[in-house]
Amino acid sequence: MKKILGLIFILSIVFLSACGEEESAEGKNIEEGSVSASSTTEDVKAEPASFELEEKIDQFGGESLEDIYPGDTDFEILKDGDYTYLFQWEAQVVNPSSYYVSVAKDNKWVTIQNEVNIADDSNLSNRTHSEPEIKKSGNSILLLLSTWDETNGDYNTAYKLTFNPDGTMNAKLILDNPAEDGDEFNTLSLRFVKGSNEKVFIAERNLDNVGTIYDDEGNEKYVVNNLDASSVWDSSYIDVEKNILYFDGGSMYDLSKDDYMWTDAGDKKRDSSYLAPHNDGKYQLLSPLGEGWSLDYSLLENEEFKSQDSVKIPDELDAKDAKMVVNEKSVDVYTTVEYRGKPTIQKYTYNRIDL
Repeated sequence: MKKILGLIFILSIVFLSACGEEESAEGKNIEEGSVSASSTTEDVKAEPASFELEEKIDQFGGESLEDIYPGDTDFEILKDGDYTYLFQWEAQVVNPSSYYVSVAKDNKWVTIQNEVNIADDSNLSNRTHSEPEIKKSGNSILLLLSTWDETNGDYNTAYKLTFNPDGTMNAKLILDNPAEDGDEFNTLSLRFVKGSNEKVFIAERNLDNVGTIYDDEGNEKYVVNNLDASSVWDSSYIDVEKNILYFDGGSMYDLSKDDYMWTDAGDKKRDSSYLAPHNDGKYQLLSPLGEGWSLDYSLLENEEFKSQDSVKIPDELDAKDAKMVVNEKSVDVYTTVEYRGKPTIQKYTYNRIDL
């Protein structure tokens, strides 16, 4: 009898031990499963953001514009506080006689196509001048011209244009430099240079390849003495905080040292990141031949831009031209169309996808 009781006691201990190990093993498996599930969740990458149309206005301003020019009309859009300014001029015309300013508040016209004339505010009325080159600089527009008169010859001329809510315009002559002797065809005219502070600079180069860069008030900011012939102003960029001038192709010029930046091997240092101002990417309007307009956001990766998302702007009315304004949280696209038989601005507002 004692042997039987002893045997039962031993079997009970073995059974309880086995159950404990199984429960421990199950507990361990549950914990490991939790870690695995957590790791799986962390490995899943968030889907890239997509453009969404937040607002469409078929007739921006509430009414159509007048067909003011017999030829093509070009335009630029500025936003300043509560006001949006539409600046129009006749494209591809030498000596354009006038420009037009329209002002909108809360998407309604306050002033529509008020005629303004730059020549009224300067001696430009005495000169023949080229088709203007125009670029936004902050809340103003810079206008570059090659001008000429019989007495004094050729000039490189620049104006800063600012606008008022009543539709009037202030045209300030900020540069009027005589073209150099030997520059028979005025080929060394002024050029735009973009800046990191959303302002635009103006640059020129003399026949000795010495460059001068002015701010948008016409003040001399930099003199660049060591330019080589391959470095051109077109597509150049100034990082104001770092005092670095970037040329097309990414070559870097240290403005504080007045020299190119060099690698240890003796080559020019290059960096293309300046091309991506919006969180390592850039917004752009694209218009492939015959395919209408699209808003695109691309990231700069390994010196190449890769599109993250693109949205086609509705083109039921065949948009002739388009401009873009990148706001703090959105992107506005303005297109010119024929709406009910008259030229009209349409507005599309999309979310920013880089935030």
